[in-house]
Amino acid sequence: MGRFNQCFPKFYKGAKRIVPVFLAIVLSAILSSCDMHDNVKPRNQDDTRWITADQNIFFSVMYDGNYNICLGALKTTETVYHISLEFDYGSGLIISDYDMLTENDFLVDMNQILLRAKCDFGKKKCTAEVTESSIDSISVGDKITFHVADELPDWAEEIEKVNRKACEENEEMSATENTEK
Repeated sequence: MGRFNQCFPKFYKGAKRIVPVFLAIVLSAILSSCDMHDNVKPRNQDDTRWITADQNIFFSVMYDGNYNICLGALKTTETVYHISLEFDYGSGLIISDYDMLTENDFLVDMNQILLRAKCDFGKKKCTAEVTESSIDSISVGDKITFHVADELPDWAEEIEKVNRKACEENEEMSATENTEK
């Protein structure tokens, strides 16, 4: 290596400076591509039910034949919204109006989004701090905490049955499509 240093001293000095910067960039890229919360996000906890303490919002994690989906309901004094929850990369949460999603063949429209939040995840608890809301009874800054539940209230049980049936039908359709290929 000594002879290389003698022949190319400027290259060697430049390389000594560039290599640590290059390694830092590569390491940053690798770490930023990892979702540190992935193992405790609700969507990755198969066949679980989640509900808030006031029991106004619930969702269930179900497998639809392709991947886990989170479907449930958000109940206000005026309306019961059928909802879809999407836990984004990192700590983001988007709760959308599921009925509007299905009407638009799952093409995302900003009007379908009921609220956005940042989450803190735990194995049996998820706390979401609202960052945007179109629901009158939920304001920016509100904290919504979901807990894993063994049972749901009667109003939620009925909605979950409908959601599970739709999910099973979708799973059957996916299986049929895969066997035809």
